[in-house]
Amino acid sequence: MSNDYLRARNNYLYGDNRDRQLDTLYSSSHFYDVPPDIRGRIMADDFVFFNIPKGMPKNSYQVVVEGLNTASDTYRSTGTLAETVRLPFVHLPSIGTGKIGVIPNNPNLPSFWGQLVRGNTYSIPDVKGNGSYAMKRTGVV
Repeated sequence: MSNDYLRARNNYLYGDNRDRQLDTLYSSSHFYDVPPDIRGRIMADDFVFFNIPKGMPKNSYQVVVEGLNTASDTYRSTGTLAETVRLPFVHLPSIGTGKIGVIPNNPNLPSFWGQLVRGNTYSIPDVKGNGSYAMKRTGVV
């Protein structure tokens, strides 16, 4: 069998994975780390925090973060909007390049975007109507 045939067969069966970036765990292989699901392990960089205006319908919004996994969607939902949202235990884009969003389930509500930094607090502005607005971020880079 020729190499061209094998290459074409593998691309057909498994896809062309040369430029694909899959999720990599947030822990390092160079030292021991406590897995995130162990009871009693609390680290602020596992979460992001939100200051939510009174009267904002939390159940109508999803929090999304930009990921490095190119095998699926660019943005990954981390759940419904709450004061504390747990981030996935994977590497996320470096500081200054990644985005976090609070997107509505209803297109008539506004969306909010900010720069993604683990462990930071995001203040959602109190606005009316729809549109896209920036969130103020406080915390350490």
